[in-house]
Amino acid sequence: MFTVSVSRNGKEEYFRTVGFANLETEEKANQDTKYRIASISKVFTAVLIFKAIEEGKLKQNTKVSVFFPKIRNADDITITNLLEHTSGIKNISELKNFQKVKAANLSKEQLLDVLQKLPSDFPPGFKYSYSNSGYSVLAFILEKLYNKSYDELLAEKITVPLKMTNTEIGKNIKPENNEAKSYRFFKDWRKADDANLSFFFGSGDLVSTAVDLNKFFDALFSEKLISDKSLVQMKNLSQGLKYYVFEEYNGYGHTGSMTGFLSFSLYFPSQKLAISVTENGIRYDIYDITEYVVKHFLNKNYDYPDFSVVKLSDEELSKFVGDYEYKFNKTKVFNIYIEKNKLYLKSPGEDDYSSIYLEPKANNRFRYDIGQMDAVFDDKKGKLILIDSKNKKYEYKKRVKI
Repeated sequence: MFTVSVSRNGKEEYFRTVGFANLETEEKANQDTKYRIASISKVFTAVLIFKAIEEGKLKQNTKVSVFFPKIRNADDITITNLLEHTSGIKNISELKNFQKVKAANLSKEQLLDVLQKLPSDFPPGFKYSYSNSGYSVLAFILEKLYNKSYDELLAEKITVPLKMTNTEIGKNIKPENNEAKSYRFFKDWRKADDANLSFFFGSGDLVSTAVDLNKFFDALFSEKLISDKSLVQMKNLSQGLKYYVFEEYNGYGHTGSMTGFLSFSLYFPSQKLAISVTENGIRYDIYDITEYVVKHFLNKNYDYPDFSVVKLSDEELSKFVGDYEYKFNKTKVFNIYIEKNKLYLKSPGEDDYSSIYLEPKANNRFRYDIGQMDAVFDDKKGKLILIDSKNKKYEYKKRVKI
């Protein structure tokens, strides 16, 4: 379930929605349906930082200690370190107890206190290590610089001038506000958890639409937000932007992922082409979807994905049913079973909620699109071969019942 928007020279060329914004009520997505864009939020924070630099309020070599001296290694961490993910500040989402504490709804004061107590993984500037924490620190610095909330700065400097009416800081998902719920596919579509965004202030807490995202990236590369000098910094030093190559075309953008939501925004300067994909229900890899869209609008040849399936009877499927143990570790076991004429894979002890649907592509070959995995059975030898996206094979042997 996803939305695709494509614009060229700031004008929309293509828009399409697939699936539902709310599966329970079967409400379809539209141009104004908001998705959690997760880490694409970092590009907005980076742009606000560069605007502050251009306004003379900040320098790239300004030390974090000027604002928050209690942060570990604050005397050595610069704005550039935070932008480039080289600060060494531990990524808050990698804390050992993060899964337990992430349900807590933190105030900004509480989040800042957590950030100031985070350990350092390495000396500032020593290496690259992706960190949500660094961008949260940047957001706090912005609020201190302007004595305004991040919400106010976002509206004043980006969303209002660009008429991005559907981009804002997200809170709990509100379907009545045309916000999409997210879903995961196992046996069937199941609602994903509603992530707590208070931990991702400035790093992953925005909601937006594919249309708004294209407006943002078109404005960014048209120097309507920051100068060409600042944009060069963002492009060349990965300061909020990532670099992507599609054959001879250079693209810039970012991805985002959060509890069933996936997003991908790309901009190709040579073509003035903006492409954004926002997903709230994932059965097919977003990179593949985006690549098909990119190649189409760059007039490149591509093969359509094969969504065809074969029809197999319960009798034909039953020969694959059983427990299969990994060739090199017999404690690693998968159970294959049938339900309503469909074949499923699960680990023993897990409930059916975690089952994976194996879609039949041939008499003995099945596909799991989300994990980009093929399952090939040899019923005569009692074997199951799992093949991942890199064509690496894992052999399992069917357990013989005594």
